[in-house]
Amino acid sequence: MTTHQRSRVIGYLCALGAGATWGTTGPLSTGLYGLMPATSIGFWRVLIGTVALAIWGIAFRRDLFRADRRN
Repeated sequence: MTTHQRSRVIGYLCALGAGATWGTTGPLSTGLYGLMPATSIGFWRVLIGTVALAIWGIAFRRDLFRADRRN
């Protein structure tokens, strides 16, 4: 498999994963409404998303946290 084909397959898999994740947020949130208020659900979704992004950045993309010092 060439590099171009591999990156295309990875792109499709990322799109499918994003779609699956997006599709499960509705049923998950609906299930959580019985356990806590809507404002708490929003808080936890943002917190978990931020933590997941930070873990992904640390594990796979260390340059995600670098700041460009040029103006």
